[in-house]
Amino acid sequence: MFGNGSYELVSDGNVVASGGSFNGSESTDFCVEWKETQTGRLSTVLGAEDELDKSTVLFPTPGNGLMNVKLQNEKSGILSLEVTDLSGRTVFREISKKEDAVWEQTIDMSEMEAGIYMVEISMGGERIVKKWIKE
Repeated sequence: MFGNGSYELVSDGNVVASGGSFNGSESTDFCVEWKETQTGRLSTVLGAEDELDKSTVLFPTPGNGLMNVKLQNEKSGILSLEVTDLSGRTVFREISKKEDAVWEQTIDMSEMEAGIYMVEISMGGERIVKKWIKE
């Protein structure tokens, strides 16, 4: 027999799912992203879209050679960009300084195999991962 309770799912200090009193069971949908690290597996709960996610565009997708990354917001600072294939192998990495409202980077993916690539961008404590497809 179960007692009454409540729950709270927290990621990076932010509550992304919670529930009040319940007697048996309650369900809430959420996404969990897994990323292999050198020290093990890291789980990040993805909540609502943040500003970095909404202001970042990858194009064209699908593409066959050049991948364009465009970040358009008023933030400035150090930006980290990493592209990995689905096996987790890093195929491109750059650290750059974003000083203007628009930051753009063109990456030559013509030598890469066709498939799905994950593009991770980190800036000012925010981190997003977007998918890009190479035909």
